[in-house]
Amino acid sequence: MLKKKNYLKKQDSKQVAMHVNKQIKQKNNELAVTQEQRDKYFEKYSNKYKDKPEDIRKANIYIQREVYEKIHVKGIENTNIERLLDITINECQEQFEIKQSVENRTGLIIALWGVLIATLLQEDIPLKNVDIILNSNNHIVWRIIVLVVLAGQLITGGISLFFIYKTIKTYGYSMYSLKSKDNHFNAAVDDKYISIVQLLDTYTNNWNTNYKALEEKNKYYKRLMKTILLFILFVVASYVCTSQFRE
Repeated sequence: MLKKKNYLKKQDSKQVAMHVNKQIKQKNNELAVTQEQRDKYFEKYSNKYKDKPEDIRKANIYIQREVYEKIHVKGIENTNIERLLDITINECQEQFEIKQSVENRTGLIIALWGVLIATLLQEDIPLKNVDIILNSNNHIVWRIIVLVVLAGQLITGGISLFFIYKTIKTYGYSMYSLKSKDNHFNAAVDDKYISIVQLLDTYTNNWNTNYKALEEKNKYYKRLMKTILLFILFVVASYVCTSQFRE
């Protein structure tokens, strides 16, 4: 008798589970996005890149479409696209932090550059260099050395200032924007898949743009470091050359 009751309970549980699964499938079918709706959502929410060259624009749209259709066919749970989106967002955040780090270090160099210039002007070192060069009583070799030092500090000071500008200047750095937030919100509500594709495409393109910008920024920062060191050396040498005026 006990076995019969347990059997009936198992049968009831199976029937309940089948009923629940049937309802879930029915609900999923009701919520399923038709091909016509997918075309509509893609046309409305995908990134168009109208400011890009025709070949690049078409390539971006083609990739978005292909990924969007595959997600619908396979189901998002059978892909790793959400994890890929998380990784891409984190990479973009790291790029921004690197950019901020380089610019902060450049800010310190600007302060150092200002101190060096202030020292030169306060001590009238360039004018004293000129006095040494023009004074015919000084040995010709000494006058040439001072001339080289004066020219060196002027050249390296000017070049380092140029590299400061080039390092700080932002070369088309891109960040995710919520200016058209209605578009983003509606995409997220209408179809999760097109929203993910849109986000992944945006962040991926931002990463590519920022990668080139950071390469350029780092290139000028390295050059700035070399020239500022030379500038310091020439300032010190110039200071030593004019030591006779402070005796």
